[in-house]
Order: sequence, then C-alpha cells, then structure tokens
Amino acid sequence: MLLAEKFNATALRPLENPSRRLPLPSHLLTTTSYNEPGKLARAIRQGLAAYDFSTRDIERLNIAWPQKHPHERHTNTATQHAQALQPILQSLFRNTDVILAKSLYENIKLGRSENQRAVHALTGRQTFSADEKLQDEPLPFLTPAAAKGECFVLTDWFMAQGTTLANLASFIQHNGGYVLALAMPFGDAPFLQTKAEPRQAEAPYRGTGYAPALAAAFRHSAKRDTDYNPGECVALFNYALGAHGRSLETLTDGECRTLEKELCNAELGFTRLIEHLGVPLPAQQQFVQSHRDRWGPT
Repeated sequence: MLLAEKFNATALRPLENPSRRLPLPSHLLTTTSYNEPGKLARAIRQGLAAYDFSTRDIERLNIAWPQKHPHERHTNTATQHAQALQPILQSLFRNTDVILAKSLYENIKLGRSENQRAVHALTGRQTFSADEKLQDEPLPFLTPAAAKGECFVLTDWFMAQGTTLANLASFIQHNGGYVLALAMPFGDAPFLQTKAEPRQAEAPYRGTGYAPALAAAFRHSAKRDTDYNPGECVALFNYALGAHGRSLETLTDGECRTLEKELCNAELGFTRLIEHLGVPLPAQQQFVQSHRDRWGPT
C-alpha cells in the first residue's frame, strides 16, 4: 500500500527548500559514530535537550540521508548506512519508533562526490524533494501534523566538507524538523561547526574574532593585487556569498578549511574567488569603497 493510501492523500503537505541555508544547530559540533552506541545515545539526548525535549516527548526518530531518486539509477551508498543505523537506534530507544525517511531525496545532481573544490561547494544549490511512493512506512513529517516538529538523525557514508549534510539539515529545519545528531561510521569529524564568532549587530567585519583564519587567508591572497584589509575581505566575501544562499555564519568548518587551503596554496586568488561568486572586479572595488565610507578604516 502506498503512503498516499495509508494517509489521506490530500493530507500530505508540500515541502519547501529554504532560499538560504540555515545555520546548523549549535549542538551539532561533530559527527558521532554509530559503532559507539552509548556515545550516540548521549548525543541524541543532548540534541533533544537542546530543544527542551526528552525521549518521553517523542514518538519516533526519523533517519534521513543524502540519496538520489531511484529513477536516476544511482547507487546510494549512504542508504546502506541508514539501514544499518535503524536497528542500532531501535535498540537504544526501545519505546520509540525509528523510521527511515526513504521519500526524501536530492533533486539536483551536483556531482559533490567528484568535485570538492571550494567554489563548487560554495555555489552549488542542493535542493530536496519528497516522493511519497518511495515510503513503505508512514512518515508523519510529510503531513501537516509535522508542524509540531519531527526529530531526525542524519547519516551518510562519508563526509569531506559537510556541505551536503548541512544542506539536508537546513531543508529539514526549514520544514519544521529538528536535527538531533549526525551518526556515521566514524565519529568526531571536525567538519561541521565553524569557529567563526557571531557578528555583533551594526558592527563592521574587522577580520579579528570572526573567522580569523579565513580573514588572514583572504588578506594574504588579496594583497597580491588589491589593498583590501582583512575586514574588508571578509565583508566582501560575505556579500558575495549572499547570492548563493550562504553566509559566513552558515558555512561548515570543512568548507572554511578547504577554502583556506586553496587560498594559502595559491590554487585560488581572492579576487578571482569573488568573481567566481558573481561579483566582477569593478563591483568589488565599489563595495569596498562603500564599506570604507561607512565604517572608515577597519
């Protein structure tokens, strides 16, 4: 029986993609290995506590992972890990249903596995959809009742920069879901939260305290052909990111590390990076001048 027949077909809600990537929840500092069940259980309980929930408050845990629609004839390696994770979670939370969110899938093929360059990660717009015909057990997340929130554990077979999982988490959060943990074969991967500190309201980017390693890398690269200081570089980069639904606050640590490496190794020049992000050199210079006019030297 199809999910649309299990539920009233008219009760399924359309899911939307956010116009901008949402920040990862602050408790998602890293991945947790599902081969360490005790540690995984603690991570999930910490995630629940971050939303003022406990295991008594939820009826189910949903597992989501990056996958292509079956009609793409794509081998979804992560599916195997989702299937391995389900009985582990069920044994940890015996009074909670553990559901595979088989109906959620990526609907744009970006080739993230083949291309891990910084510009590709920063400009690719992953979007997701739901096909209820792929679901062989009810997934209330697809119904209007999910407005009160459904809890998710995400998984994947490998993580290079954290881009795909950050985008999937953003999609789930945008549609009212709560992301509790990222459970993978390996744990403690330092690719999720950036070390950037939140920008103070109405304060200029000064390149110190806010993604300082990136600010230094920007300035080191930019000084070859501009006089932009670190704060101006950070402000210009954040401005250029906006056209791609990103900001420094929503980049993963892995994305920042990759960008810093390519800049420091001279694989990518700063002004060329900003051009790749859609801001030609004259517009860059105009932005920096307006920044100076507003904030003065930074």
